[in-house]
Amino acid sequence: MNAASLICSKCRAPLGGEFFNLGGLRPCSACAAPIQTEVFPALFRAQTAAALGETIVTEGEASCFFHPQKRAVVPCEGCGRFVCALCDVELNGQHLCPTCLNLGKTKGKLRSLENHRVLYDRAALLCATLPLLIGLWPSIAGAPISLYLCIRYWSAPGDYVRPGKWRFVLAGTLAVMEIIGWITVVILFVSK
Repeated sequence: MNAASLICSKCRAPLGGEFFNLGGLRPCSACAAPIQTEVFPALFRAQTAAALGETIVTEGEASCFFHPQKRAVVPCEGCGRFVCALCDVELNGQHLCPTCLNLGKTKGKLRSLENHRVLYDRAALLCATLPLLIGLWPSIAGAPISLYLCIRYWSAPGDYVRPGKWRFVLAGTLAVMEIIGWITVVILFVSK
């Protein structure tokens, strides 16, 4: 962590060392918003593997908001709370505390945090095979839906555990065969 990682709360411009520990307000060099910044020595210390989660050893250093006995290593970019290495969650280059991470997840503000995934390949396979199990009439709707899912979501992210496109291929093949079967039935019925 370095001093360049502190930013203006209004315009998000980086703050230089001339803003630190002045005891009063100073205008931001980019937007002229009044800023007062109190920085603890932990901000300038190099983070090492041995320093992660260590206890506070000197007076005047920042402690973690969630663990008062632990030394703070970084401020949260969402709320500004100082957090220890245990509480620091780095997501796309941002350092967040657990509260901001949970809040961003529940409000949908963190787009890169995926908390569920729709498996379109399984849905397509289900639409293609279920009509074969319960009767052929539902395949009138199931086959086109399955084929649509195969084509539309071919490049969508798949399963974490068993990645691959084999479900799409199988669902598409079954759907095409069902559609050809229905076309054949209609042609035979009309030609009689």
